[in-house]
Amino acid sequence: MLARSGKVSMATKKRSGEEINDRQILCGMGIKLRRLTAGICLITQLAFPMAAAAQGVVNAATQQPVPAQFAIANANTVPYTLGALESAQSVAERFGISVAELRKLNQFRTFARGFDNVRQGDELDVPAQVSENNLTPPPGNSSGNLEQQIASTSQQIGSLLAEDMNSEQAANMARGWASSQASGAMTDWLSRFGTARITLGVDEDFSLKNSQFDFLHPWYETPDNLFFSQHTLHRTDERTQINNGLGWRHFTPTWMSGINFFFDHDLSRYHSRAGIGAEYWRDYLKLSSNGYLRLTNWRSAPELDNDYEARPANGWDVRAEGWLPAWPHLGGKLVYEQYYGDEVALFDKDDRQSNPHAITAGLNYTPFPLMTFSAEQRQGKQGENDTRFAVDFTWQPGSAMQKQLDPNEVAARRSLAGSRYDLVDRNNNIVLEYRKKELVRLTLTDPVTGKSGEVKSLVSSLQTKYALKGYNVEATALEAAGGKVVTTGKDILVTLPAYRFTSTPETDSTGRLKSPPKMSKAICRIVNRAWWSFRHLR
Repeated sequence: MLARSGKVSMATKKRSGEEINDRQILCGMGIKLRRLTAGICLITQLAFPMAAAAQGVVNAATQQPVPAQFAIANANTVPYTLGALESAQSVAERFGISVAELRKLNQFRTFARGFDNVRQGDELDVPAQVSENNLTPPPGNSSGNLEQQIASTSQQIGSLLAEDMNSEQAANMARGWASSQASGAMTDWLSRFGTARITLGVDEDFSLKNSQFDFLHPWYETPDNLFFSQHTLHRTDERTQINNGLGWRHFTPTWMSGINFFFDHDLSRYHSRAGIGAEYWRDYLKLSSNGYLRLTNWRSAPELDNDYEARPANGWDVRAEGWLPAWPHLGGKLVYEQYYGDEVALFDKDDRQSNPHAITAGLNYTPFPLMTFSAEQRQGKQGENDTRFAVDFTWQPGSAMQKQLDPNEVAARRSLAGSRYDLVDRNNNIVLEYRKKELVRLTLTDPVTGKSGEVKSLVSSLQTKYALKGYNVEATALEAAGGKVVTTGKDILVTLPAYRFTSTPETDSTGRLKSPPKMSKAICRIVNRAWWSFRHLR
């Protein structure tokens, strides 16, 4: 018994030792896995700045060179390649000159996104006489920063390989790397947007029903062409709507022409329409025209208690906007718009008109590029009018905030080059056409024939949206002839009057009628001599 117990005890100890050994192996594998994960993160972190530096070299190599005939004018300048987070404003400050002076130094260069939207990898001409010792290194531009980042990452990799790392340290390192890369990616992503705008519209009732958010994104561009998309989200007349469009603009030194296509959709009422537009711009002047074509048909209109149906109205508009060259902060706007339909709600759903048109005149004031105040007065048919006030916040993510708050930058935004990424001017609100639903369909029996004094039903069929409360029947001629009308529920009962002779019957020598009338029948035609009105319960 003792020997048998001893064998059992030894077997138990052996299994316990195997479990401990297995745990140590699993723990070791977990540590190695965490170290491997952190190592991959660090190696990737090391590769990103090197790739960014290579991209900057490629961009600099592909930058359009200064023409040889202008070399003398730029004899006192040297090329400068922008680094991460740099802009024309920051470069001008770094070299101690104004943006206007920097623009003049680069007047003979051509930039894919325009001078006001240069970014990392673009090349500018800067003053050559400024000592590099007096310059503040730009963020992410100097090779020292790159070398320091590579050395720091290499040191972290060496530490990772030389020492054991617990799970918390590995997780912290991975989180730090992910946060850094996400921040950099977000900054680069935002810098690619052309324009973002928030409009807080206030009408004469001080409501914000016309507020909206727009943004324009350039997908492909050269100095002469720009392919972009524009997107809008807004809530107008208690309807949430989105507008998505694609556009192309062609630039010359003195003018721009473009075309765009839009798809407008009402998320609240499920209406859709297509839009096509054309643009023509010059310095301090913008001309455009838009056409709107419905894509969906009649739908029930909850905004009018579902007693009406609605669909997008077809229409078009012509727009002009200009600014004073001597005072570019102040501008004016004119719009003429025309829509088609019998009951079109151009101004309001309760003020519908047939084939309405309207003329809009407005003024706008821009103290600095980020903010614009505007006031508009719209005048339509039959004295209809609307007054609107709005505050626009127009943000260009790729431009420094200091530049967007500088009043001196407003003039540049009015130029053809400065307005390259301006939004398409159109009516993003889907104007609706309405029609009344058939709420009551009543079919009467016509003619009603029968014997004098006989009771007949007048209602052949009745269809109503709401519960029928009753009839109001006016049948004066019938009652004067001796007839009677009684309403019972959904039916109308008519008591036929006696037949009335229109002449004296002729008799023969025996006193009999020559052609006796059909006294057994009396004919009653009352449909065209009665007026009916209906009251319904909702």
